[in-house]
Amino acid sequence: MDGKITKSILIGGCLTCVGLLFLLVNYNKISQEIIRHHERQRELIVEQTSVALREYFSHYEKDLNFLSAHNRVIYNTFDMGMLLERYYRANEGSIIAVTRIDESGRIRGTYPVREDVLGMDVSSQPHNERILKDHKPVVSDVFETVQGYQAVAYAYPVFAGEAFKGCITVLIPFDSIARRFFEPVGTSGEGYPWVISEGGYIIYHPVKELIGQKIRALHQEAPGFESIITNMLKGLKGKGTYFLKPEDSEKNITIYASFYPIRMGDTFWSVAVSTPHSSEVEVLLGYRWRLFLTIFVLMALVAGFIYLSLKNTRAKKEMEEIRRMEKALTESKNYFQGIIDSSPSVLITIDRGLTVTGWNKAAERVFGIQHLKGRYFSLGQVSPFFASVESEIREAAKKGREKTILGLPYESGESEYYLNVTFFPFTENSREGVVRVDDVTESHLMNRQLLQAQKMEVVGTLAGGLAHDFNNVLGGIEGTVSLAEYYINRSGQLDKEKLLGYLSNLSKASRRASSVIDRLLSLSKMNSGEETLFDLNDALEEIFEICKNTLDKSVVLDFHFFDQKALISGDYYQIEHMLLNLCVNAEHAMTIMRPEKEKKGGTLTVALHPSAEGGASWVITVRDTGVGMSERVRRQIFDPFFTTKEKAAGSGLGLIMVSNAVNRHGGTVTVDSSEGKGTLFTITLPAYQGEKAAPQCPAVTDEIIRGEGRVLIIDDESLVRDFTSEMLQLCGYEAICVSGGPEGIALYREQGREFKGVLLDLSMPGMDGYETFRELKKIDSRVSVILISGFTGDKRIRAMTREGAVGFLQKPFSIAELSRVLQRLG
Repeated sequence: MDGKITKSILIGGCLTCVGLLFLLVNYNKISQEIIRHHERQRELIVEQTSVALREYFSHYEKDLNFLSAHNRVIYNTFDMGMLLERYYRANEGSIIAVTRIDESGRIRGTYPVREDVLGMDVSSQPHNERILKDHKPVVSDVFETVQGYQAVAYAYPVFAGEAFKGCITVLIPFDSIARRFFEPVGTSGEGYPWVISEGGYIIYHPVKELIGQKIRALHQEAPGFESIITNMLKGLKGKGTYFLKPEDSEKNITIYASFYPIRMGDTFWSVAVSTPHSSEVEVLLGYRWRLFLTIFVLMALVAGFIYLSLKNTRAKKEMEEIRRMEKALTESKNYFQGIIDSSPSVLITIDRGLTVTGWNKAAERVFGIQHLKGRYFSLGQVSPFFASVESEIREAAKKGREKTILGLPYESGESEYYLNVTFFPFTENSREGVVRVDDVTESHLMNRQLLQAQKMEVVGTLAGGLAHDFNNVLGGIEGTVSLAEYYINRSGQLDKEKLLGYLSNLSKASRRASSVIDRLLSLSKMNSGEETLFDLNDALEEIFEICKNTLDKSVVLDFHFFDQKALISGDYYQIEHMLLNLCVNAEHAMTIMRPEKEKKGGTLTVALHPSAEGGASWVITVRDTGVGMSERVRRQIFDPFFTTKEKAAGSGLGLIMVSNAVNRHGGTVTVDSSEGKGTLFTITLPAYQGEKAAPQCPAVTDEIIRGEGRVLIIDDESLVRDFTSEMLQLCGYEAICVSGGPEGIALYREQGREFKGVLLDLSMPGMDGYETFRELKKIDSRVSVILISGFTGDKRIRAMTREGAVGFLQKPFSIAELSRVLQRLG
């Protein structure tokens, strides 16, 4: 029995010793593994902190480099303060002040402005003393500012050519640097950070009282600490161990440290993270008690051994799983980034404040966004293109709703593109979203070509009526001239009253002919796409005049205008063309589409009134008493190229253009029709909600305003030159005429100072008005030019006005109109 007990004791003792030995080995192995893991963590933290601080200071370095090269800063001009103020305002909250110091070390300018420090000698400050000596960028130690802040000064040299002109310095509050880069390390549980300067002063330490002291005065008798400090002051990276002896303990505390240099300007800091040994292995403290218990209890030893083994295996599996997940996450991220970068659409992620958080390759290619890497910037800073849509995207981002803006023009070099911009929130209440930009130039141009083709179809439909109207005008002119000739030939004279009457008739006929031509040009011109504020009543009146003179006389027109202004913001010509399409379709439904034996004609009713929602939108109804449509036809009328007319009578593009125009203006269109009972189109357009009133036309008088001076007339038409020259003389001016651009340029180059201004025709053979205008601007940038043209829709008019043309005069014009516009010559 005793032998069995002894044997059991021996076996138990052996098992206990083996188990204890095994636990000790595993304990030390895990302890070392954890220490190495924390060591890698510290090295990663200090390196990442170093990189982040370098990036942070590089932002200021770029700004200071830009400011130091500005003539206002180099030569301390009187308006240098405006530049310093703009820079301070742009960085308000992240800097305390920006200061200009001359080569003698005196303050020449600062913002915020402080009169008491202007002219103060600050050359004795260590960072100023160093830059005045070395002429290289310097980052100071932490010091107490006169405002009571702990701050860091970043001083950047200013040169005029090779000559040193002092420096420009920005003060950065150190507590913002500490909160951003150092305090998070202390709260992460991985140790505590501390930072020293190249000169050996403590820049940051969790114990605030130590900041500003010499680092060598700290832990002077701590073994290993001096070696770490020596390497840090050499600007090296590395790791080390030192031992501290607390005042209330006889046992040393082991401290592990990793350090990394932060190079900025002509100096460097060194950041270190220290971790006590107790926190490194505190996760193993629970195992120590199990180790002691296993000495007395074999089963506890075995249980502890099993538990430790299982724990170790689980930890390894978890670490392998973490590595596998990290690898999968990286691969997934790269995969999705590859998909995003392969997209031809521009994709830019933003937050609710419209700060850009990411983008794809297309954004770099189209907007050159890659030059903004490494800094925070708003969507509007990506490109001026986004300025026109920034407010709409901001509103959509606040509400977490999708928003699409169609067909925005974008110029790149000499090419013009059309882009669709869409904002997508990540989720319904997300703080971030994606801005997608799609190039729709090809489809936009195709739509314009289709629209133009359809416009020309309408012009062809109305050509007979317009020709009839124009022939009436010509008949009136011819008849008036014939009567005047008759009276002159019969009696040799014509009394004044009758002559004035004939001249009045000729003037009215001329203006009516001009109106017919403008109407034809308006109908056939390419859609400009420009948004203006206009009254829908004006568009309806224009359509009424066209329909009155061009539609079949069997169609009775019944137009109902609104008795107040019906303002909308949009494309006037597109709305006008949309209404004309509906009126032409209505005429066809009441004439050419009726059966041969059925009487042609009917009533076209067009009405404008506010919606039932109290003025939130305008409603236009177009009703005819024509042949109507079946349900099958009604469902297809907005399909491209669908038509129920014969091929010679319609292209099937009219109603799709109507639908596009309504959608572009944010409205709706509905159709109500049945066979034999006519058709009703109801269009709803959003009303203008601003306070701006529709533009008012100035009162026109026949009064001739006299002036004086020489005026150069450049026009290829001799008749225009002759009567314009005579009009100028009657207004008190001296007129000099030439027949083309080259002659006008040569004459202005010789006698330019003698001319008060130039009357310039836009359409001339050889060198046109735009080329002539640019050559005149090269000779004299202040030349006063008044443009003359018979077509107000010429894009060159807007371009020349932007470049300095002082006025525009549309042909034909009267002497009173000419005298008024000549006042702009000054």
